[in-house]
Amino acid sequence: MPPMEFIGGARRAEPKDFLPIASLRARAWQAAYRGIVPQAHLDAMSEPSTLTERAELMSASRRVRTYVGMRGGLVSGFVGVGSSPDTSPRSESCGPCTSTLTSGAKAWVVR
Repeated sequence: MPPMEFIGGARRAEPKDFLPIASLRARAWQAAYRGIVPQAHLDAMSEPSTLTERAELMSASRRVRTYVGMRGGLVSGFVGVGSSPDTSPRSESCGPCTSTLTSGAKAWVVR
């Protein structure tokens, strides 16, 4: 299966999706950054309070629109699309938006 194909399609994230997105994000970081980022930091990403805090941040964001990929009725990936808060000249050369797609333990940055 191509890495960016979602069986079941994609749709705009709803408030009920933000906790599963936060959990998927934590698992992706834990897999991708094991041995690079301090393990205590990675472990803390899965704590219920941290997941709830991350979900609340996503829900409150007015700058980023979040979409989810669905597989078997479950969130299997997500992408956040919005303008970069970085106004340095370096960021302007990257284009008007940056999005990160996370599916399982893989992440892609699309510019």
